[in-house]
Order: sequence, then C-alpha cells, then structure tokens
Amino acid sequence: MKVILLENVNSIGKKGDVKEVSEGHARNFLLPKKLAAIATKAAVVQAETKKKNEAEEEKIHVDLIRKEAGKLRGEKVEIRSKGKDGKLFGSVGAKDIIEKLKEKGFEIKEKDLMLKSPIKKAGEYEIEVIFESNIKSGISVIITEEK
Repeated sequence: MKVILLENVNSIGKKGDVKEVSEGHARNFLLPKKLAAIATKAAVVQAETKKKNEAEEEKIHVDLIRKEAGKLRGEKVEIRSKGKDGKLFGSVGAKDIIEKLKEKGFEIKEKDLMLKSPIKKAGEYEIEVIFESNIKSGISVIITEEK
C-alpha cells in the first residue's frame, strides 16, 4: 500500500515521502497514529507541491542566515569590566557578549556562540559563531580593564 508520511518515521522515511508499506503496517500503525495518509493521486501531487515549497522556504531561510553571518564577520565588541593587573574581578560570559551584540543590532542565540568558558582576563579574543545549517562567522571580543 502506498502512503504519504505526515511525520518522520524511523526506518521508513521523512515527512512528505511517498512510500510503499505493508497493508497491515499502514492500517494498524501508521494511519491510526496519523503518521501517514493513503497516497491518492491528488494527495501525492499536494505532498510534492508542499515539499517543493518547504525546500524553497528553507533556501530563503539559509540565505538570510548567510547574510547575517556575513554582516557579523569581523565585528568587534568591546566590554569593560572591573579588574586589576589584567585579571578581572568577575568574568565575561556569553550573555554579556550577546547583550553587546544586541546593542549593535544582531540577534544571536547563546547556543550559537562558541565560548568554551567565561573570560577572566583582559585582552582580545576571537570567538566563533555557528548558526543553523553549520554557517560559521567570527567576532572579536575586546575586554578592557576598568579600574
């Protein structure tokens, strides 16, 4: 029996795929759990159209991310923190950096900022930013000591 998958199903396929499955598996598992629908000609055409539209939307989304990463590349962020002799009294973390980037108009998620540990010394640091779809960019973070 041919079915159109409405959700990703392990060992069968991804959402939107048209697959041939046994009639028992379709009637007892896939259809009752609304994981698939019977593949009529109209449904297949509709599924293919939907899949094409989703692919186009994904391409547009990735292009927007690439543009944002391009704008961000080489951006310098300066953060002042209290310290003495190059050592900070606290530390500068991802939230502090993201806050400064927001002030400059960038929307970055904390999980995208590849900061291994909080910064505890004054200086200049190169930090990698990895967006969705593995698109990479980098920023310079300059920590200056405030007395």
